[in-house]
Amino acid sequence: MLPCRLDPKVKSFIAAGQALGVWHRQEWASMLPVLALEVKPDETVLDLCASPGSKTLQLLEYQSGASVDGGLLVANELSRSRALVVAQRSRRADRRSLLVSRREETKQMEDKRGRIHRLLSW
Repeated sequence: MLPCRLDPKVKSFIAAGQALGVWHRQEWASMLPVLALEVKPDETVLDLCASPGSKTLQLLEYQSGASVDGGLLVANELSRSRALVVAQRSRRADRRSLLVSRREETKQMEDKRGRIHRLLSW
């Protein structure tokens, strides 16, 4: 990461917004896999390593235009504490299409049509 010399007021503003859940900072390395998936609003997506939730929030943005019968995002995280982090970070997002789970066996995680369209396993 490049050194950053932001004004202390700007740093404070950014930190306050992140603490409130208004926005979330994300590294490029986390953004690229989600971009590569080319998720559409009506697809079912399984995120196998969902914590800390940056990629999950990005995926929710792609699905925010879906109708009630639209897509589904299953954010799977085995650790209970880490799954709670994902749920808490997504509290201000449109979560109609979000399911946070802690399943070890994921082959049964399918949509009502019996398929997963996209899989994020980073």
